[in-house]
Amino acid sequence: MWNGNKLSELMPAGVEWASVRILEEETENLSVRRDLLQPVRRKTDRGAMVQVRVGRGQAYAATPDTSANGLRKALQRARELAEVAAEHALFDAEKIARSARSGRYQSPVRTPWAQLSLGARVEILHSICKSLAVDPRIVDREASLMLTLARHRLLDSDGSVVEQEFSLTSPDIVATAHEGGQTQRRSHGLRGYCRQGGVEVLEEVGFLQEGRELAEEAVALLSAPEAPTGKMELLLAPDQMMLQIHESIGHPLELDRILGDERNFAGTSFVKLDMFGHYRYGSELLNVTFDPTVPGEYASYA
Repeated sequence: MWNGNKLSELMPAGVEWASVRILEEETENLSVRRDLLQPVRRKTDRGAMVQVRVGRGQAYAATPDTSANGLRKALQRARELAEVAAEHALFDAEKIARSARSGRYQSPVRTPWAQLSLGARVEILHSICKSLAVDPRIVDREASLMLTLARHRLLDSDGSVVEQEFSLTSPDIVATAHEGGQTQRRSHGLRGYCRQGGVEVLEEVGFLQEGRELAEEAVALLSAPEAPTGKMELLLAPDQMMLQIHESIGHPLELDRILGDERNFAGTSFVKLDMFGHYRYGSELLNVTFDPTVPGEYASYA
């Protein structure tokens, strides 16, 4: 992987501005289902996205080869695309204001997962999975952990060097109850409680204590009355709220949908370019804000 700080070493001739974002992400998935350890899955993703400006045009390219030679090829490909795009540019890329930014960020972690052996991590999941066995009607139960370490490195030809290291912990619990043709499921997390941090996240989100109660709720749902219909106030849990924002606000504001580029894949959007800057999205009671320090897709909608 290229570790230099001078992007000029890689830039092809004719490129007036360029940026390179290199990502290396390591993920471990652990799961205990019905008291049986599932295959441990580990993976490493590595790649880079480059952006260049040539005259009025700008373009992107990506590569899994993060060596100096691989980045040069990606920048060359982006330059070729930018030259073509310049003839059809919707706006002048030369007028985009940019300034050099440098800094470093690292997730606050009190207890790194590296301090806990694989056996100790699995034992935590075994204990939680066992706590779900509260009733014979619990037909499926699972406790799992997804641990991610993501390193980002962003450089541009203005001299910016930004480095970020995110340590993410995603704990999940699922209990499924069944009786007389009726099946109900209760879950805790399902990626909705993904947090920056280490082992301490489990305590923060109640992962270690809520297994039994979760399973009891799944059993109780088997005899619960149907939810009423009508107009009423709605309180959404964090995982459902993230999905709702993603579907109702995130997708319609994606530029590729607005311009029609994704019509054959996922449809278009009611939002038009002339609506930006003055169109009220939702009622006056709606207020959606984003924390730019939190990684993920949703930050791109800010």
